[in-house]
Amino acid sequence: MRIIKEHIKLDATFPFKIEHSVIEPFQSETPTYHYHECIEISYVKQGRGCYVVNGKKHMMESGDVILFNSMEPHYWEVFPPENMIQPVIVFSPSLIWSGENNMFDYQYLSIFSENSTNFSNKLPRGHSGTIAIFNLLLEITEEYENKQSGYRLMLKAKLLQLISILVRSFQDESKAIEDLHIKQGQLERLNSTIEFINANYIRDLRLAEAASKACMSISYFSTFFSKTLGLSFKEYLIRLRVNHAMEMLNTTNKPITEIALESGFNNLSNYYKALKKYSSM
Repeated sequence: MRIIKEHIKLDATFPFKIEHSVIEPFQSETPTYHYHECIEISYVKQGRGCYVVNGKKHMMESGDVILFNSMEPHYWEVFPPENMIQPVIVFSPSLIWSGENNMFDYQYLSIFSENSTNFSNKLPRGHSGTIAIFNLLLEITEEYENKQSGYRLMLKAKLLQLISILVRSFQDESKAIEDLHIKQGQLERLNSTIEFINANYIRDLRLAEAASKACMSISYFSTFFSKTLGLSFKEYLIRLRVNHAMEMLNTTNKPITEIALESGFNNLSNYYKALKKYSSM
């Protein structure tokens, strides 16, 4: 498992683009989360799959809409038999608000810029707001593809309309405000810590040591780890050890006891419990 920052290149004069993703069915035991400084809005035209963000799995199928703010690590899986066809809209916050003292425009971005999780990422299926946003996304995609005279003005107008519906219908005021610069630093430290865990999981690695590596308190690190990756530090550690043991079982003739010890388990009982729980996942 890794967390990487994706650097998305956008036109400086109009920082907006749409990518038409066609993703073949796949699932990964060692997913790579990515995040970026752009705002992302995706909708599914065909296929089934799921996105994982903020520790939650969101099942996705045709007609669903999902949104990601900057600094929200996420990854996806696609279920067979169909490919997933998914237009992905990304834009820089500067497209809406240039940073000048225009607080009217800033209101459009307040749910994104003040807080990385101020809405539920997946919009509820069947909700009137979701239907309106989905139809706007189809219009935005058509406008972007045709590029008729004045298309940039039309794209921005429709994007502002979409955000207005999002604010009116789905803004979650109950979630705490986060500073994006702080969260970016936390994600970078978490990624460094994951690399440390990946290199040291065979030995007796404790939560306190990992938290210290991330420069966080034990309780904060435990919560942040679980919320970001969707599993606890202990569960992640055990999965690494099980994967290592499975690889040794398939590639060596070593005794079970030796494989268990070399994979980080201190006894056969823990090894068999972990193998039973995680080897089929």
